[in-house]
Amino acid sequence: MSHNKNEKNKKKIILKAFNTQLIELIEDVKILFPSKTKANALILGFKGFMKISKEHFIESWRDWIICQFNKEIMNKDPAFFEPHVLTEEEKKQFRFEMSLKFVEAIELLKSTIKNSNDKNKEKTLDYVYNLNMLCIHYYDLNQYLV
Repeated sequence: MSHNKNEKNKKKIILKAFNTQLIELIEDVKILFPSKTKANALILGFKGFMKISKEHFIESWRDWIICQFNKEIMNKDPAFFEPHVLTEEEKKQFRFEMSLKFVEAIELLKSTIKNSNDKNKEKTLDYVYNLNMLCIHYYDLNQYLV
């Protein structure tokens, strides 16, 4: 029983760190957004949704980001920023509209950072790497550790 409680506490800490890192990432890159209004709307939307479903974004990260881009993220490869246009078939994979919105927001972030300087790309990749590691540890996805 104690092991189960420790595991639950560990997951709670990782989840909080993931959600905090996600908001920090968006807040840091919002200066690069052509439209600050869009960035602010993303942050408000994410924060609001996190109050309703704390696990939603880490689950979406696992289901989409890790599956699609883990190699680039783990190698801190700037190729991660190459835009990926979701096909209609890929859009159907998402159970919730918010999951799709989250992935579309990540794609917007990627395309915004793609056109920035190397220092901004490096800093963003550090955030993305941290988010990836938190997700991997949250779900015990050790097979994704390269």
